[in-house]
Amino acid sequence: MGVTFEDNSENCKNAIKASALAFLYEIGGEIRSQTQRNSRRKTGRTAGTYEYMVDENELAVHIGSNDVNAIWEEFGTGEHSIKGGGRKGYWVFVDNGGQPQAPKGGKTYTKKEAKRIVAIMRKKGLNAYYTNGKTANRPLYRAFTATEGKIQSVAERCFSNIGGASSSGGGKDWSLKNYINDIKSKTDKLESAMDDPSSLAPQPHMPSIPHAKAPKLPKAKTPKILKNLK
Repeated sequence: MGVTFEDNSENCKNAIKASALAFLYEIGGEIRSQTQRNSRRKTGRTAGTYEYMVDENELAVHIGSNDVNAIWEEFGTGEHSIKGGGRKGYWVFVDNGGQPQAPKGGKTYTKKEAKRIVAIMRKKGLNAYYTNGKTANRPLYRAFTATEGKIQSVAERCFSNIGGASSSGGGKDWSLKNYINDIKSKTDKLESAMDDPSSLAPQPHMPSIPHAKAPKLPKAKTPKILKNLK
């Protein structure tokens, strides 16, 4: 009986990619919105700069901001930098409508010196301030941790059409990284099979043939006369 194989690999690959893109667009928007809600709102300017972009070729979502203040908000500055290595002491800057400008040279002062310099600058009409750095608010990091449960549910919904992908389940041992790795592993196996469709066809069963055993030959006996000569 012949075997007929119908190749639907391209349709399957397109369906997998469509599920991945739906997942990326939805979580990208969710994390971006949560990041904006997490942002400090003195003017709201930085919060409005967060965006997300889906790379449909690499199947990745990038979330962030082109505003330099977003970096300061995420990691802190000066003595409050979470990475360490920030400048120590106080420095003076001028705020021109939400665009702070510090003097060139990176000079730092004691708090008393900084307060005195700011007072002089303000008498000259400059909107001057002093600081020893900005504490990290971490709006992007907190957005990701706050939406992990949402990301899990979106992943389970978007990838439920991939056989076995939802078996990762939830629970205390669930992690997004392990879940995505599980989906990727199953997807890679499926795509590998689709790249070689013949591997999916049933293989004929060949009966095993018992190996022939060599006949046992009787052991030659040494004549008694030869034994006596030894």
